[in-house]
Amino acid sequence: MTDVLRRCSVLLAGALLLAGCGTQTIVRTVTSSQSTSSIAPSATSQSTATATATATATATAAQQAKVGDQITLSGNGGETMDVTVDQVMDPLPVGSYDQADSGQRYVGIQITLKNAGNVAYSDSPSNGATLLSSSEVQATSQTVSGGPCGNEFGSRANIAPGETQQGCLAFEMPDGETPGRFQFTLNSGFADQTGEWSLQGAGTPSANTATQTGTSSGAPPAADPGTTLRAHLNDLGYGNYQAAFNLMSGTYQAQNPSWIQSRTAANAGVNVISVGSPQYGSGTAQVPVEFYARDRNPTQGSDTQCRRFQGTASMVSENGSWRYSPTGNNLTATVVPASNPNCP
Repeated sequence: MTDVLRRCSVLLAGALLLAGCGTQTIVRTVTSSQSTSSIAPSATSQSTATATATATATATAAQQAKVGDQITLSGNGGETMDVTVDQVMDPLPVGSYDQADSGQRYVGIQITLKNAGNVAYSDSPSNGATLLSSSEVQATSQTVSGGPCGNEFGSRANIAPGETQQGCLAFEMPDGETPGRFQFTLNSGFADQTGEWSLQGAGTPSANTATQTGTSSGAPPAADPGTTLRAHLNDLGYGNYQAAFNLMSGTYQAQNPSWIQSRTAANAGVNVISVGSPQYGSGTAQVPVEFYARDRNPTQGSDTQCRRFQGTASMVSENGSWRYSPTGNNLTATVVPASNPNCP
């Protein structure tokens, strides 16, 4: 389902402020989704038209884009981007110098942008992003200095055709309000097509919940090795150092007791590109992986050069749970320019 809105002068459509003249299309569905609902056989008195209308409404509702769904958007300059809302971080962990206004809190929306066209994407994603609460209160876009959103993604993203970049957008939302909808438009909000995702019930554990409880924001420990590896890398990139440490092998933890402190000081950034299918051994697994990483702060033992890591990561089974064991990795690290769009 798409809504086509005419805009001449300034139009407020679903709390998304659009300026100029043209046709604005809001895409709310996922083309790959299929309805999982079915209609029970109708009574003989029920008309075929009524049954058909009910089926159509059911299918439409089932296809509402939500967290985890991808929408393909077009830009005014020929851009074609696959946009996925990955998760909602509420509240959003931020830097020590970041302070929300009284009665407000920070909320983060993590998205993945894949350039599916032939034209390079160069934009400020935060300019085209809108977060609305369940009661239609519009959150305020923010810039923060630390945490998952504490980087340049919101203000500058350059993605070549075929490349992918994941990042976080920060907002300030009134206390008592819950995230309801997220809208994203290319060309800093001026493209003619807008994607919209429902955030109702997203309620995923926020990154700082994992930090406070010491548990991973990813899958349960008993998950397969690939899922555990992804959770470790994501926790590391989000600044959930305790959670990331908890997903490492007991031997590595014992040999590196200061790992959390050193990673905290270095402020590591990680951008996971892909995690493949594990190859199992006796109590071990090798997981194909590709990611980009760098330390944002120059400290003793840190590496501020952006590197592309590719190969296999080593996982071990401990007490029925998979844990990351870096000493068994078979990864190649290639230094890439900091301007590479995949660099965190």
